[in-house]
Amino acid sequence: MKSNRAVLWDLDGTLIDSTDYHWQAWQETVEKEGYSLSREQFISCFGQRSETAVYSYCHQGLALSDAQRIVINKQLRYREIIRTQGIELVPNAKELLLELKLKGWQQALATSASAEDVEMILGVLDLNNHFNTWVSAEAVKESKPNPEVFLIAANRLKVEPQKCIVVEDSAVGIEAAKRANMKSIGILSSHKTLVANYLAKNLSEITCNTFDYLLNK
Repeated sequence: MKSNRAVLWDLDGTLIDSTDYHWQAWQETVEKEGYSLSREQFISCFGQRSETAVYSYCHQGLALSDAQRIVINKQLRYREIIRTQGIELVPNAKELLLELKLKGWQQALATSASAEDVEMILGVLDLNNHFNTWVSAEAVKESKPNPEVFLIAANRLKVEPQKCIVVEDSAVGIEAAKRANMKSIGILSSHKTLVANYLAKNLSEITCNTFDYLLNK
């Protein structure tokens, strides 16, 4: 019988330290298009689908065909960076995933990353057996802070939103969790603070007891 409680994990910046890789890929890609992108602009939309963020990074009036081309070029550059520089889980990530699994928590990946990126990263890091399901950008119509990605994950797990805890590093992700009526843990990897139910500088500050505490709070 499946557990009636779940942890919904963000990927980029939460389980893997990929923020700088995305920043490099976006910055190089949009500069080739004649736009400038500051770190602050990048962070403000980090966590959204690329198909949404591209309009903020370039121009709101961007033609759809141009937006699609820029997103494809960014994704290709991002994958190239991973292939050449590698990718690793953040400290304590694998230990937490395993311990939560052993203690009966269902776990899902709920990310704005593309399915191709998710499959690549899960394969490289040997994480396919750690998640009951995963939801990528292609499965949703609306990007975070819309709660759709988390609600789809909860529905697939057959767990009520109130029994789900979201782990996120972005402001839009934390807002999406709130709109989904889920409690959240904010990882301060790219923000000084987040409006989450629990804050931690990194996953090393979190234990399984943290999730039990939040669920029963």
